[in-house]
Amino acid sequence: SHGNLLANLRDATEAIRFRQGDAIIGFLPPFHAFGLTCTLLLPLLAGLKVVFHPIPTEARALARLIAAFRCTLMVGTPTFLHAILRVAKDEQLATLRLVVTGAGKCPEPLYQTLARRWPHTVVLEGYGITECSPVVSVNREDQVRHCTIGRLLPSLRHAIVDPETGARVPGHRGGMLLVRSYRALLERDL
Repeated sequence: SHGNLLANLRDATEAIRFRQGDAIIGFLPPFHAFGLTCTLLLPLLAGLKVVFHPIPTEARALARLIAAFRCTLMVGTPTFLHAILRVAKDEQLATLRLVVTGAGKCPEPLYQTLARRWPHTVVLEGYGITECSPVVSVNREDQVRHCTIGRLLPSLRHAIVDPETGARVPGHRGGMLLVRSYRALLERDL
């Protein structure tokens, strides 16, 4: 719903600190929840400058745009990000301060490439699904844990359950993640 999208965007602006002068490169398709939310609606509602390119597989063009418009934020899937890092010259991505990745596990080599070539750039990995508008969790700049999905967004509640029994899993054991918006819980209880 519109309310879910707005709650997700509010949470994202609390989780990621934007700065005056930040500019985002937008190349994710707007017909997909990740592109719609993170590179179309988020810049619009947060007042961020955004530079769009319609073809996410044109890595060389994206690297040139990042350099030309001095983009500071890049959001994308590990596959698209890897393609850009592979062809970019070091100076083309020198202005990036944050890279946010999701829609798939971020492989360690991607972290290593960024750390080696652009050591000032912070990678924030997250997790989301379309049905959750789409961001569920993301690492925070001050609490980055590589190869993790970060912390749950504030307006969501969660449970880790055994996939076979549906019973909550004690402690830090693995299981199936269930999420629900806090707003939905409040509405149900009224």
